Amino acid sequence: MEGSIAYWRRIVKAQTFLNFAEWLSNKDTSDKDWKALILPIVKIMAYQ
Repeated sequence: MEGSIAYWRRIVKAQTFLNFAEWLSNKDTSDKDWKALILPIVKIMAYQ
């Protein structure tokens, strides 16, 4: 495995968030636009 501990921490954090977002969107039967909510959060997470 290559990469620093910080790199892998960001990867795990992002994957966990995306799994949660997918679970949330699958549980919600309304017509909410989850993409509009999730994209700004993903951008913040990607650049921290």
